[in-house]
Amino acid sequence: MMWGSSEPMSIESLTLPLMPVMSAPPKRASLRFAFHGADAHSAFARIATVTDRPITLDTLGAWVIKCNPHTTDLAPMVTAGRANEWWCVAENYRSRLMAPEQPVLFWVSSHRLRGLWGAGRLTGVAVPGPRWKVPTDITLFDEPILAARLSAIAELHALEVFRSPQQSNPSWIDRDAWSTVRALMP
Repeated sequence: MMWGSSEPMSIESLTLPLMPVMSAPPKRASLRFAFHGADAHSAFARIATVTDRPITLDTLGAWVIKCNPHTTDLAPMVTAGRANEWWCVAENYRSRLMAPEQPVLFWVSSHRLRGLWGAGRLTGVAVPGPRWKVPTDITLFDEPILAARLSAIAELHALEVFRSPQQSNPSWIDRDAWSTVRALMP
C-alpha cells in the first residue's frame, strides 16, 4: 500500500486513509479526512469556533486552574476544604490577563472523580519568576462536579479542559460556559 491510499477507515464521523507502518516517513505524506452529513460539519464548526476565539476580558468567564493529583497532593486540600493558595501558570498572554477578583475554577485531572472540585477568585496578578505563579482563594465543593456530567451538557462539551487536557495553567471558560457552570455549583 502506498501513502495517500484511498482505502478508508471510519472513526466516528471521520474517514481517514489507512497508513502502513514504515521505518522512515515518506518525503511527502498527506492526511485526508472527510465529514459525513450536516451534523458532523456543524459539530466541527462549533468546536472550531470555540477553539479559535481569543481570550479577552470581554470573552473571559472564569479561569480554570488544573491540578494533577499525581504531582500535587490533594489530601491536605480536601482536609482544609481549600485549594492551595499559589498555583503555577505558564508565562504567556493569558497569565498577563489575570487580575484580582476574577473568578477561578479548580479542575482535578487524572483522578477517578475528575472534574470541578472548587471555585473562588484570584487574589492578585501572576507573579513572574523561574516559575510564574498566581495567588488564589478557592473553596472546595463538598462533592465535585464530575467531568462526565459537564461534558454531557451541550454548552460545556467543548471546554478547553476536554479538548486540551495536557495544556498548562491557566485554562479558561467563556462567559456563556461560566453562566452554565455557576448554575451547577453548590
